[in-house]
Amino acid sequence: MGQPAEDSCGLIIDRQLERLGVTPHYGFRSHDNGVVQGMVGAGMGVAIMPLFSVDIHDRATSIRTTEPALAPRDLSIVWGQGRTLSPLAKKFANIVAEVCADLLAQLESPGVEAV
Repeated sequence: MGQPAEDSCGLIIDRQLERLGVTPHYGFRSHDNGVVQGMVGAGMGVAIMPLFSVDIHDRATSIRTTEPALAPRDLSIVWGQGRTLSPLAKKFANIVAEVCADLLAQLESPGVEAV
């Protein structure tokens, strides 16, 4: 299971797997990450997904890192040159940075195994 082949996440993951000599065989693809994780939680298969798209509190699924690790994906927030961000946009950018830092810290926690 995974993201659609034309999806940017799906393309990145598939290309990295191909470089490692792995050819995934998808039984199901969806743009809805919750649906993919739900199907994994129901025992219908496994998925390789970007960490920021996974509900790490879902007790029906387990998070594993790949070995070797796939290259990290950069997330960026952009706005027009010379434009001032509104207080709401600044708050959003700060929340994104905090959430991503928390996800990385949790990934490095003892409860996450490499496969």
